Amino acid sequence: MLKAGLIGAGIGFIYISSLYLLAPLCTLCLTPFLGVGVGYLTAWFDKPTSIEAGIPRSLGAGLMTASSVMVGQVIAALVKGILIINWSWARTIVDEMGWPDAVITEYWQNAIIGDSFCGIFNLTIIIGSALIGNMFWFRRQTVNKAVPEK
Repeated sequence: MLKAGLIGAGIGFIYISSLYLLAPLCTLCLTPFLGVGVGYLTAWFDKPTSIEAGIPRSLGAGLMTASSVMVGQVIAALVKGILIINWSWARTIVDEMGWPDAVITEYWQNAIIGDSFCGIFNLTIIIGSALIGNMFWFRRQTVNKAVPEK
């Protein structure tokens, strides 16, 4: 569990946080694959005797990965917000449109709320799909044992 969780946490932190800078909604499409990979890798390392035996370990690895992804998303959201506020063209656009300076504050509020919901949703997707990855590994092992070798 620890190896798979750390591998998933490292990959998730780097990959999701860098993708989050570009388009936060794209992370929702890729987190299920990260979760399935972590769950499968956990079962591959631990080799549980049943699906039920692998559930706690897959949950733990999924939670490690998901928490790392959440930290990466928070850091990326802060970096994105700082970059947008400090860009001169962003201030110029706000001034040219005649919008009040409160638009930047509203951006921060909406970004924090949206990023929080996106992060919580990613957390549940990764943990749930880690269980599916565990199930895939176990199912593959039972099918391979049932088929006689030639």
